[in-house]
Amino acid sequence: MELSPGAVHVDRVASIPSRALVRTSVRDAARRTSTALPSTSAALLLTGVGLANACRTRHGRRGAPLRGRRQARVGVSGHKEGRSALVVGGGVAGLATAAQLAKEGMEVTLFEKNSEVGGRCQSMQSTKVQGYRWDTGPSLLLLPQKYEDAFKRLGSDIKKELNLKRVDPPYRVTFGDETFVDVDYDPMKMTEQMEKFEPGCTSNYYRFLSVARRMLDMGLERFVDRQFESWPELVDPIGLLPEMILKGWFSIPLINMLFSIDDLLKAWFQDERLRALFSFQTLYVGLTPYNSPGALCLLAGTDLTDGVWYPMGGWKNVKESLAGLANKHGVKIQTDTPVDEVLVSEGRAVGLKLRDGRVENGDVVVVNADTPYAYQKLLEHTPSQAEAPSVAETSEDLDGREYSCGVIAFFWAVDCKVDYLRHHTIFLGTPVEEKKAWEPITEAAQMPERPNFYVHCPTRTDPSAAPEGCESIMVLFPVANMQQMAEAGFTPGKKGELYRGLREQARKTVLKRFKEAGCGDLEKHIVEETVRDPELIGELYNLQHGATFGLSHGLLPWQGGLAMTRPPPRAAEVDGLYFVGAGTRPGNGVPLVLMGAGLTSQLILDDVKAKVKVPS
Repeated sequence: MELSPGAVHVDRVASIPSRALVRTSVRDAARRTSTALPSTSAALLLTGVGLANACRTRHGRRGAPLRGRRQARVGVSGHKEGRSALVVGGGVAGLATAAQLAKEGMEVTLFEKNSEVGGRCQSMQSTKVQGYRWDTGPSLLLLPQKYEDAFKRLGSDIKKELNLKRVDPPYRVTFGDETFVDVDYDPMKMTEQMEKFEPGCTSNYYRFLSVARRMLDMGLERFVDRQFESWPELVDPIGLLPEMILKGWFSIPLINMLFSIDDLLKAWFQDERLRALFSFQTLYVGLTPYNSPGALCLLAGTDLTDGVWYPMGGWKNVKESLAGLANKHGVKIQTDTPVDEVLVSEGRAVGLKLRDGRVENGDVVVVNADTPYAYQKLLEHTPSQAEAPSVAETSEDLDGREYSCGVIAFFWAVDCKVDYLRHHTIFLGTPVEEKKAWEPITEAAQMPERPNFYVHCPTRTDPSAAPEGCESIMVLFPVANMQQMAEAGFTPGKKGELYRGLREQARKTVLKRFKEAGCGDLEKHIVEETVRDPELIGELYNLQHGATFGLSHGLLPWQGGLAMTRPPPRAAEVDGLYFVGAGTRPGNGVPLVLMGAGLTSQLILDDVKAKVKVPS
């Protein structure tokens, strides 16, 4: 999820000083330890000094400005100077950014390579049989207040745009020993189930829930939904300390946040199943309970306190509402229009070269494509500037970072009810092999007997997702991304062959686990099936290495990047170029990219006003 972007200068995306050799050796060392590297909240303890040393800019001086921003020139687009924007990609963040810029008076054109906008936020209808619908990307709606904030920025109201219904129970978590917990919003009902696994754990559950909620409040307010462009701005001890006192954040065990979330949870729960119950959410950001910082307990905090919600009618309604608002504010949307290159002149983004040969000029370029992909493909021919960091260096740096897992996605139309499944069902490994179940799967022979995977069965909340008496089921089965496959010695050959063995074995394993859990023999009830693997998903959405959740979310650069170490929203190498979406700050997940869209839109508007005397 899915952490964040303020001022006029921007620090270079933080990177370790000695490029590939040092990055690889340190990254490999980090991978061999189960202790996570520092979390975002731990930056307060580090006061930005030690970590900032490790993440020096390529100038070699902490806090050194990249270069002076050029003064605005005569607008190349023919519109009012500084008032036209070109947006590459119509994902959630691209739509929200385009709509906000247009609402504030800019002339905006958005280019989407696929036939529909929305990026990964899509719903797919069955074609061989009638009446089934699957959400092929996001499937659970978290942090509903952030959606409400986004729609307010666009001049609308979430109640007008979406019909949200709370999912209850939010999850069923099934363990490898066939025990399960139906997660409950009611703490008394929740602890009644937990006591069967670990007698006497009730008081610790309340302690954990208190910490997770306060970590969520602190994380969102101070490190996620806030613009910052330097370590001092991020840490801001003068501003943070009074808030910690007034809001009770001082009682958060910040030291423990330096370790993995699994280690953090050991302070409260000894049973491995209970720890898994509150840490599987790390999958949202492409991590595991053993390499993600303890601060990510906030993910469980939002599930259990804000609730898990669903947009009735499917996730297509989210992207359609954003597209409708973009149209309302005058955004020109062009679908089936791939972009081949961001055009740069004298160090400034001046337009786009489209696949069909057309050239579009603009004063501002916003890229909603996956950020590593954008540096590698869209900026491939950008010349280096004497005063600026190199695009080629940044591209190499981003490509070598750690990425989230890939997934094999199964979309099944089932002609019967599957009563065991809840709206969201998580299948986890056996307690003694849970850690192994989180390891990247690169070949069929390596697949655990009881691996981790996620099942979406929306008819529990929205009966319109399937015909009466039937189910539409999506299974997300985590596997190695293409970067990890290459490291294991597997390279793409004929299209579709790289994951062929894994697709077949994953299908057998999932159906077997369903049968063991009491779902019956589902295979004979599947009347339509669609399968996607990381190679296909990467091609559909231009995702680097086919990583479903994009860059990973470790704090240090080679771990993917979090907060200051994640790629910034304003490009350091090219003036007038901005990024939104999962590959930049704050990070992955619909609520986070909506927050990022709002922050970056305001950043663009502030930059335009600073460079151009805009007529009132």
